[in-house]
Amino acid sequence: MGISGWTGDNYTKGALGAFVQAVEDKTIPRGSVLICESLDRLSRQQIEEALEIFLKIIRLGIVIVTLEDGELEFRKGQLDLTKLVIAIAIMSRGHNESTVKSTRNLERWGAKREQARQGKRFSKGACPGWLKWDGKEYSPKPKARETLELIFRRTVEGLGEHQLLAELVKQKRPSFTGRSWCRSTLQNVIKDRAVYGEWHPIKGDPIPNFYPALIPEQLYLRAQGARKQRTGKRGASDGGWVNLFTGLVFNAKDKQSMLTMTVTPKGKEQSRRLVSYGHTKKEPGADPVSVNYDQFEAGILDFLREIKVSDIIPQTPADDTLPAKRQELLGIESRLSQLQTLLETAGNLDTLVKAIGNLEVKRERVRRELMELQHQQAVSQAAPFKEAQSIVDLFGKTTGEELKNLRLKLRAALAATVDKIWVQPIKERGSISALLTINFRSGASRQVFRRKSKTYLLMNWKNVTFDGGMVLKGKHLEEFLKQHP
Repeated sequence: MGISGWTGDNYTKGALGAFVQAVEDKTIPRGSVLICESLDRLSRQQIEEALEIFLKIIRLGIVIVTLEDGELEFRKGQLDLTKLVIAIAIMSRGHNESTVKSTRNLERWGAKREQARQGKRFSKGACPGWLKWDGKEYSPKPKARETLELIFRRTVEGLGEHQLLAELVKQKRPSFTGRSWCRSTLQNVIKDRAVYGEWHPIKGDPIPNFYPALIPEQLYLRAQGARKQRTGKRGASDGGWVNLFTGLVFNAKDKQSMLTMTVTPKGKEQSRRLVSYGHTKKEPGADPVSVNYDQFEAGILDFLREIKVSDIIPQTPADDTLPAKRQELLGIESRLSQLQTLLETAGNLDTLVKAIGNLEVKRERVRRELMELQHQQAVSQAAPFKEAQSIVDLFGKTTGEELKNLRLKLRAALAATVDKIWVQPIKERGSISALLTINFRSGASRQVFRRKSKTYLLMNWKNVTFDGGMVLKGKHLEEFLKQHP
């Protein structure tokens, strides 16, 4: 049911192909009877393909009996010219009927698309789950707008899918499918451009403003950019605890990323530690020394409280436009990549090429706006950095769910400001210190040293850039430790 005989899917993917395979495997014995309503139910492909399937079934020893067409019977060794001509005529008729229906259907939908471009609205059958059709127009379901705004706003703020699902369930937000929220449902909502009103028919160009726009297009694109920034970065799920530095921390010695692991040494309390990924995989040359995560975080937070924005980013008027434009550009580039991949396999090349062209024009416009904003002000890092500092000031005043949300916001702000944090673990007698090199997206680098619950901001090196982190050895390390007790 529902698998096309006109395209041949009923044979290549459906029950007819499975039936033939069962005959070949001798699961179904030769001499069995295949009863069908008419020969055009076997296949509605072009006559050469349909005839090939028909003859193959006959050669396998299966008797075909039709209920229409005068209850015809076709069996191996008894297929004379008259029966063959009748079979060809019936299958040809079926193909022609399907072709006419398909052409008329395409023409009908082509006319509907043109009507839609002129502002006419109609029911397409299935519609986005957050909308309903009343016979004249689409309208949002109760609380749909608020739910969509929550999903996209929290995505932009850095909330991952797992945490967002938990928040939707906690707030008892009904899903748009009538079933429970799940990851695939959430992903489909976040990727669906119908949220800002755009209809993407199977054929033809996108049609703007076909549906009611429940969120702005810019917010949609920012959400796509935020998701792209999170790609490959998986946050910790330790009882709701939020790792502030997911995907940012690297070991300066072996150049590997550092993971956060929870360990419980014998006779000691449980703690989180930053460990070289290479060491977890037992790779030769990987740094085995780990760093206490809480001490590491404390050092970074001390740095955020003490540092001036002007020390790492040029002083300019504050604005949050640039981060939004950057996310918008990421969203456009992500969609372009999807369309270019689809272009390699799609049949309607003209439509895809035109859609790619339109997106490229939009991308260039956003790029120009981005360059102009960057020329006027360097707030792409300043705004989130200032936000990070303001969030840190609130850390000691909040607990529970509010603190968790603050940590999520701080993680997003740091990801927008910091490129990488390089860590040199320094093993000492009875303790482990950490020399940190923080590389900012602005191109600036700053060094922080965390030792025995003390944080040192190494301002003497503030004009030096360390692309792979700073590593001190031998006498230089000994002298450095003497200077920073």
